[in-house]
Amino acid sequence: MGIAYAAFASNLTITGSGSVSSNWCIGFDSTRTNDYQATAGKQGGTTPTGSMSFDGQVCSNNYKTNASLNASFIQPGDKIEYTLTIGNKGTLAAAIESINVDNQSVTSDTTITKGNIKYIIEMPETTSLAVNATTTMKVTAMFQNDTEVTSSTNEQQSISISINAVQDDGNGGFTPTPTSFTGTIYRWNTTRLANKGSSAA
Repeated sequence: MGIAYAAFASNLTITGSGSVSSNWCIGFDSTRTNDYQATAGKQGGTTPTGSMSFDGQVCSNNYKTNASLNASFIQPGDKIEYTLTIGNKGTLAAAIESINVDNQSVTSDTTITKGNIKYIIEMPETTSLAVNATTTMKVTAMFQNDTEVTSSTNEQQSISISINAVQDDGNGGFTPTPTSFTGTIYRWNTTRLANKGSSAA
């Protein structure tokens, strides 16, 4: 009796591919051009005028990287409060790492005075920006209330604020790499329009 042996062999082949498709997009909501409140410094006085505009890189839909804020004041006490909406429209969790005012780092609400114009910069409501999340921050420009108006000379002041966002590493820290860093910058000019004569503060 013969014994037969059968040999079985199998070849298993695994093929696969992987890809990474990430999008970094932190910017200002450029549709919100009316998110400011102007208040006259004197009862019955002329309300100051302001504007908001956005430009720079368009990273997603209506989100842009630059915002310009402008204000024209008439009398002491005039002020305009702007609300900026910052959104994460990319695919990576992000966080606001730092804020600079005129190239100086600030970590809390800050007031800066230039000439007769006072600027108040409030920190964002939150520094964490999950995908599709937004946060807001407020900035105010004000014609100082204790200014005595004595001539029609115009005064122009400006300030620059940089908001730096980085990729959030998920552990409460940051991973600031060149591919995950963006700078969002806005600057505004204010003009004091003082009428001839004298006005008590």
